[in-house]
Parts: sequence; C-alpha cells; structure tokens
Amino acid sequence: MKQSRDRGDTGTKQQCPVCDKMIYKGKNSLELHMRTHNGERPYQCTVCQKSFTQEGALLIHVRRHAGEKPYNCVFCSKSFVDSNALVLHLRTHTGDKPHKCSFCPKAFSDPNALKVHERFHTGERRHQCQFCDKAFFLPHHLKHHVRTHTGERPCKCQYCPMAFADPATLKRHQTVHLLKEHLKCSVCQKEFRLVGDLNKHLKVHTGEKPHQCSRCNKRYLSLSSLRAHVFRAHTEIKTHKCNFCPKSYSDSPNLQTHLRKIHSEKIQLTYVCAECGKEFFRSDSLMSHLWWHLKSE
Repeated sequence: MKQSRDRGDTGTKQQCPVCDKMIYKGKNSLELHMRTHNGERPYQCTVCQKSFTQEGALLIHVRRHAGEKPYNCVFCSKSFVDSNALVLHLRTHTGDKPHKCSFCPKAFSDPNALKVHERFHTGERRHQCQFCDKAFFLPHHLKHHVRTHTGERPCKCQYCPMAFADPATLKRHQTVHLLKEHLKCSVCQKEFRLVGDLNKHLKVHTGEKPHQCSRCNKRYLSLSSLRAHVFRAHTEIKTHKCNFCPKSYSDSPNLQTHLRKIHSEKIQLTYVCAECGKEFFRSDSLMSHLWWHLKSE
C-alpha cells in the first residue's frame, strides 16, 4: 500500500482501489469517493435536474436558485452560498496564502489554484484533445482548441461579420472597433491600441526590466516574456508538434513560424479582412492589419 503524503497518521486512512488515493476513514467516506469513478449522483436538484454526488453539494446548489447567501464577510459587504467560498474570499483581505508550491516560492490562497500552478512545473497536461495528440493544462484551453478542429466560432463580433473560437480573442479584436483615440508614446510618438501595450513600450525607453529569471538572472520587460523564456530555455518539453513533419516546438509562435516558412502551401488561410479581402494565417495578424485600415480613414 502506498504511503500517504500527508503528515497525519496513515492508520486513519484507506486506499482507493481505483486511483490509489488515500481516503480518511469515516462514515461512508470511501463510498462517497467511489462516486467520482462510477459516476453515481444520487442527489438531484428539483429545479434544474442537475445531480450531485453528495447531499451537501446539492444544498449549496439549491441556495444559488434561492439567492440565499448566509455566509457574510466581516471586512466588506460580500456574502457567499457556502463557507469554503467565504474562507477563500477572506484571504483576499488578510493576504493569507497557506498553499505553497513545491517547486518555487509562490504561494496561493486557493488549493485548486496551487494544483493548476504545479502542473506548469511538472508539465502535466490532463486535458487531452480527442482529435490530435495535443493536451492542455486547463479544461477551457482544451475547449477553445477543439474549436480549431470543429470550426466552431461562437464568439461573434457585434460590429463586423467576424467570429472567434474564444472570448479573449474576440475582446482583443473588438478594441479595433472601440478605439476612440490613438495612444501615443510621448518619447517617439509611436501609436498603440491598448494602454497596456503603451505602458509596456515605455519601458523600452526607460530601460526598465522588472521581471528576472530565477535560474539564469536574465531580465525581461514583461511577465509574459519571462514565462516564455523559462518555458523555452529551461524546460525540455516540446508540446507544439507540426502536423506535417516530425518537428516539435516549446511554444506556439515558433511552431507558427515553422508552418509559414516550411508548409505554407499546406495551410488553409482562415482569417480574411472584411475591408480588402487579404488573408492571414493568424487572428492577431489580421487585427494588426485592421488597425491600419482604421488609421487610414
């Protein structure tokens, strides 16, 4: 029998025969856990027919229908349907982050956030695409990826005929339409669509690089650049595989560059400008192109 990783007495635990997880011995505790494997959900909501593995989960769910929020924050006016949600919220006031990463100094207020974070260290990608060999850290990343296979684009722009597979890409696209005035750099007069992009650009002039790699001490302008560096330079994981040859890459931009240079004749251009009909490989390239249409008006 595997040893428990917890500090408590392993004699008070029993092992799940399916997943080897150690379960605290108690009334029906193993039976309740087994429902996560056999799909049994005996407690059903009479309002929406959603079902649950435990009665307590059903009671919390019913409160959402009733609008009942009995757990009140002592620091602000917010209230919650269950005590766990209140505890997590209280930590936003106290700053308490008891869940510490085993691989880096980061800590989290929410244990689920820690689990997701540690997967980035271990490279574990639980969410597997049914159409290709790609896998993802988070379920909504998989959901958006699957749409690249199905062609589904449910996120429609209210200003033009374009539609997108995920809401984040739609939001970035709509900034082109919602632009009220150009954002200019006070040093070089370069124009930007977003305040965040302008602020990032200003660091080029100041020389500020606030984000430092803990492994090689290199510094970067943005946190996203640091994360990309860590993934490319300090991991051996290459999850972005070419569908046309054996090559694989650590990130999507390098794979996209490879596809454009080597396999351009095999790739269908799917992003078309509604203004002039020009086609693009990537949605962000189309958005940059649309920006120039707006500037020329």
